[in-house]
Amino acid sequence: MAAALALLALLAAPAVAGDEAAATGREAAAPTDAAALPDAPYRRTGWGFGGVPALNYNSDDGFGYGILGTVYRYDGHTAPYSSATTFQVFMTTKQVHSHKVVFDAVDAFGLPLRINAKAQLEVYRTANFCGFGPEVSCDPEVAASEAEALGLSGEDAADFEHRYYLYRYVRPNGYLQGRWKLREEPAKVEVFGGWRGAMHLPGDLQTVGPYPGSLYAEVFPEGEKGFLSVLQVGLMGDTRDFEPAPTHGWWVEGSVRGGGPWIGSRWSYFGYNLTARNYLPLARGGRLSLANRLVHDGIVGDVPTQEMTTVGGSTPYSAWGGQDAGRGIRWARYIGRFKLFEQAELRWRFVDFAVARVPVALSLHGFADVGVVGEDWCREHLAAAFGHLLPGEGGGLRVAIDENFIIRADVGVSALEDWAPGIYINVGNLY
Repeated sequence: MAAALALLALLAAPAVAGDEAAATGREAAAPTDAAALPDAPYRRTGWGFGGVPALNYNSDDGFGYGILGTVYRYDGHTAPYSSATTFQVFMTTKQVHSHKVVFDAVDAFGLPLRINAKAQLEVYRTANFCGFGPEVSCDPEVAASEAEALGLSGEDAADFEHRYYLYRYVRPNGYLQGRWKLREEPAKVEVFGGWRGAMHLPGDLQTVGPYPGSLYAEVFPEGEKGFLSVLQVGLMGDTRDFEPAPTHGWWVEGSVRGGGPWIGSRWSYFGYNLTARNYLPLARGGRLSLANRLVHDGIVGDVPTQEMTTVGGSTPYSAWGGQDAGRGIRWARYIGRFKLFEQAELRWRFVDFAVARVPVALSLHGFADVGVVGEDWCREHLAAAFGHLLPGEGGGLRVAIDENFIIRADVGVSALEDWAPGIYINVGNLY
């Protein structure tokens, strides 16, 4: 997403109200041990807010516009906040929509219970589909030869070639998850579980079905229509010093998930996820740190393409390729039931200042993502997966507003995409 980074800190400055709102005039400190910081945001009571206008342009989606913001509630002792409600309204001139509300409550109802919920509407016209497995090429010459075989020329041929490796969908979706804290020390241990569901509708707001003649239409002539319903349970352990921007500690989790007709799902499958994250301080005060995420995710059974690109766990996201996993590679280019990947970031918090008495911290980072994707679990597909490493690398900037509200901007490249840069702007650290 292309945006004016120099304006983000001013545009996102939180408004604060409450009994201790004046505390925002303090000098910001690098979070080393959140529980020991007297000036940590959660130490006050009242409300906080962070938000940015969402503006972008690309040839696939057109000009995009909207707003993204989070409202925080602080009770003076619950870290990193008592509750947070994030909202996003976003659309483009080519009818791409992404509207959502996300709610996060810590120690809900005075219990050791954390509740996460989301409701979202996605309308997408430029999802990538180059096939399955690690050997897909997305070769534009293949698209050109298909256009020629159909007798297309001029703008018709150009339009066909542009859409040959794309598919479109409308996807209302949401989830509800609870995390019950079993203990706090020496590591926080939580059991979690919940449900998520999505209605998969091929097409867009005007047309039903895949793009005619596209690769996706060849594989799925009618698209993949139906409701996916998924239950998940898992266990996690956490010693991070400061959840929004940790500098030391670890966070590990394991989970299983599945769906079937017994919970209203068209598709029946079983999946699992193992994730380990580690944070290592390399300089005093945590201003220089190394963050790693190692993930193994597997699926057995029948799932739609969109689910095959989804990594399970406490926070589902897309892989391999795109802003969450595989930066520098087009979004979800590599699709398969077997995923193994490692991500590393070297993070340097280099300056702290205040804007209108609101503390702001800037950080630079370099990253490397490398993944393995197998189309399926047979020996041939796994051998192909480990024979094709899928790397991406790059760097970027983090802007932390009042410690909790973090804007990240990454630029990634990959030899797999002929070093064409991918630009990603979003809220919060990846891990």
